[in-house]
Amino acid sequence: KIKDFLDTLQQGIHTSRACCSVSGDEIRAFSVRWRPPMVSELRLRRISDRIREELSEMLIHEVKDPRLSGVFINDVSVDRELAYANIYFSAVEGSERADEILDGFYSASGYLRSQLSNRIELRTFPHLRFHWDPTLEHAENIERLISSLHEESGYDADIDPKPEGE
Repeated sequence: KIKDFLDTLQQGIHTSRACCSVSGDEIRAFSVRWRPPMVSELRLRRISDRIREELSEMLIHEVKDPRLSGVFINDVSVDRELAYANIYFSAVEGSERADEILDGFYSASGYLRSQLSNRIELRTFPHLRFHWDPTLEHAENIERLISSLHEESGYDADIDPKPEGE
């Protein structure tokens, strides 16, 4: 059986998991290709939430960079290989400071990653990537549009119509 296996490998038919270098009946090297473990969706969500909580706490209490004041962490998503953590943030002032805040995050990314890796136990900690999140600005625009439509139609949202039975 071993001879048949070695002959098959010499013919160039390889399995996706193993690769052998064979000379005659001897196996010189056998290596199994390592793949990072795939993480369940629940664990990914827990890791993302934990990174968001710890990073928010660090921005409030530990980070002294004035470029990062007034910054909110809206969401964190970690890829299945735990290689990258995409961090979505926004600021009180809006998108005018987005470039300044990104510069602050990139200058502090080494410190943030090392502190997060000390607080969250993972075998390898993901690299941090920062992204501006325009969700709050979009929500404000939608609210303004709705309120302007209400003003045009004369609808008063503060008045609750009473049910007919009362």
